[in-house]
Amino acid sequence: MDTLAEKRISPRFFCDEPEKFPVDLEDGSNKGFLCDVSRGGFSFYSQNCFPIGDICRFKIRPLDFENSVTCESRIVWTRYEEPEKQYLCGAEFLKIDSGLKTDLIDCLYEHWKKKAIERLSKSFTKGDLYE
Repeated sequence: MDTLAEKRISPRFFCDEPEKFPVDLEDGSNKGFLCDVSRGGFSFYSQNCFPIGDICRFKIRPLDFENSVTCESRIVWTRYEEPEKQYLCGAEFLKIDSGLKTDLIDCLYEHWKKKAIERLSKSFTKGDLYE
């Protein structure tokens, strides 16, 4: 049995630059940053610990995105990240506009694609491309 196998139904889109994807409670408190997002939910970094089962209204505000994405979510897991001295929390989407959720996932995908192309272009020299 493979214990490292992905158990999620939907794949996660990781955020390489969390500072570009702030996550706050809808009232503006709890300044945090997005770690990843999937069709079913998201994880985020926070200085605060959220009790498992709490239902919260979050606002995800990608810096290069026209709209904020407001969602109602249930906290499903929380763990303390020792080196970073912050919490990593997982939340399940309960209520979210499906169009905005798709836009958010597309935004993360485009961000990932841009970074992947940059990394690839740095790994090749000009001579490698023409041989």
